[in-house]
Amino acid sequence: MLQLSFLFKRLRNNNLLCGGVIMSFAAWSTIFMTLIGAISGAVFGIISPRNKSKN
Repeated sequence: MLQLSFLFKRLRNNNLLCGGVIMSFAAWSTIFMTLIGAISGAVFGIISPRNKSKN
C-alpha cells in the first residue's frame, strides 16, 4: 500500500513537471512570436520608405 501511494505521488509530480514544461513552452512561443513580429515590422518599416524614396 505504501508503494502504491509513492508511485501515485511520483506520477502526480511528473504530471506537474509536464504541465510546467508545456506552460513554459507556450510562454516562450508567444514571446518569440511577438519578437519576430516586432523585428519584421521594424525591418519592413525601414525598407518601405527607402523603396518610396527610390521611386
